[in-house]
Amino acid sequence: MGKRGTGRSHTGVESRGNSIRIRFDYRGRRSETLKLEPTTPNLKYAAGLRAEIVRKIALGTFRYTEYFPNSPLAAAESGPAPKTFSDLAKTWLASAEIEKSTREGYRKILDRYWLPAVGDQPINAISKSRLLDVLSTVIGSKKTRNNVLIPARRVFALAFDDELIERDPAARIEYAKHQGPGPDPFEPDEVDAILGKIEKLYGEEVENYFGVGFFSGPRTSEHIAVRWEDLDLRTAVWRVRRAKVLRQEKGTKTDVERDHELSSHAVHYFKRQREKTGLKSVHVFLDPVTGKQFNDDKPPRERYWRPTLKLLGIRYREPKQMRHTYITMAIMAGANPVWVARQSGNSPRVIFKHYARWIERADRGREAAKVEAALGQIWGKTSRESGGT
Repeated sequence: MGKRGTGRSHTGVESRGNSIRIRFDYRGRRSETLKLEPTTPNLKYAAGLRAEIVRKIALGTFRYTEYFPNSPLAAAESGPAPKTFSDLAKTWLASAEIEKSTREGYRKILDRYWLPAVGDQPINAISKSRLLDVLSTVIGSKKTRNNVLIPARRVFALAFDDELIERDPAARIEYAKHQGPGPDPFEPDEVDAILGKIEKLYGEEVENYFGVGFFSGPRTSEHIAVRWEDLDLRTAVWRVRRAKVLRQEKGTKTDVERDHELSSHAVHYFKRQREKTGLKSVHVFLDPVTGKQFNDDKPPRERYWRPTLKLLGIRYREPKQMRHTYITMAIMAGANPVWVARQSGNSPRVIFKHYARWIERADRGREAAKVEAALGQIWGKTSRESGGT
């Protein structure tokens, strides 16, 4: 028999005759008795056991049946184990109706932030403060923080809908307000310089790619996915119905096909491209290096776009600004913003929100002239115009 413990005490551990009592607070239960002789090694073991129990209680992962199967409280816990955050995350991610690229992005966020921190915890034991602790580790912009929050909110929404939790802690965490980068279009002389330099350095096929970008303004995913069957160059219409993201073709971002009325400049570049790839492939744009369709916009961006802007001394902007250049050009030309929205696959709300200053500049004086003309038709010339006083 080991030597009975004397002297050194352990927090929450005490000798009780020929046994050891450990104290903790769990669902009204204050202590449990271990049928162990209160020797020094056993008291040390009991202290370690208590520390482990207290830690699991704090994390919400303590199960009475694992430690005290003969306790009355263990019998109350004999039902199915509570669902963990990880259980619900897997269910949500597998069933969510989202694009493959979006699903992959959420999976990476869950793996990086949420599963290591709260994955093993019962969904009903995770507090708002714990979620805020996880969000506090996110390094980056407000938009990055919002992106990290999205899958957590979806998981807790699923738990709430399934009545696994009484209150949704994630729903009470607000998304951070942030202002994303707005349109930063190129000037006409910059467009001419870029296309001229690209043709000189890399040839017509590469210029055609960027010419279509500037003069029809597709999304990058639509740009690289266009097929010859989508084009009717006789009527100058591009039926935009496909996009390519993460090497996979899918529908457009809005899941709605649209007929884009091509400008004569865009038709020119498409016709010239038809001489290059029309008989080679169903795809309009091929990587000149591999002879295959682009999987994403990285090769044309890094191989042609970035070096060209650097050589010309033009302030760097992402290739997506070709789209903003087309949209602002159309607005400044006096095109109806609703038509511009339909052309670009946006809603009118997006056009008025992001391009308001170009709309105002395009309208300056023109709308006032319309009102003046109408007044003249109804009431005739003013006394000032007729020479009166």
